[in-house]
Amino acid sequence: MARRADHSRDELERMVVDATRAIVEDAGISGVTVRAIAKRIGYSPGTLYNLFANVDEIVMALNEQTLTAMGVHVMAAVQGLSDPFQRVRAMGAAYVRFAQQNRAVWLAVFEHRRHPGAAVAESYLARVGGLLGIVERELAPLIGPTDAATLAASARALWAGVHGISVLDATDRSDLIGGLGATEMADLLIVNFVRGARAGAWPPQDRPA
Repeated sequence: MARRADHSRDELERMVVDATRAIVEDAGISGVTVRAIAKRIGYSPGTLYNLFANVDEIVMALNEQTLTAMGVHVMAAVQGLSDPFQRVRAMGAAYVRFAQQNRAVWLAVFEHRRHPGAAVAESYLARVGGLLGIVERELAPLIGPTDAATLAASARALWAGVHGISVLDATDRSDLIGGLGATEMADLLIVNFVRGARAGAWPPQDRPA
């Protein structure tokens, strides 16, 4: 078994997160335990507790990396595109593609359940806010003048729809609804969403109380 002095703190933290990623890819989020991580990197469980308060912090560190990679992937997809409509459609396709190519760690972001009362790092919240901010920024030119609350709600509703399609695809449930593939279905959702938003379909004046 390695000694803590064999690696710096930063190196150990990277090793822990890398090992967690490998476990998630092999066995899913349910396979992540302090003991399993420690065994994979050749250190004692106590060493991990000198680095992270608990397994929640470890998984959240991995999830933060995944969110960062997702943002880079999505923004790379719109490089060179000037038309706002095409940019949003490209983002949707990129989101589905990222989920497909990184299935296990992508699912871990949404499957992980923190212990009640567990704190969430400010950096993690910033990553989530940054991703939603990208959607808001790219959607704004397509739905016309509106208040900030409506723009934020619209961005979150659109993301939730594309995310739901990605979940069905990643969990092999897309056959339940049949028809188009995940990428095509997400694109259809985006096209109709933008058309509705442009037509002033939200917020509806006759929605139930």
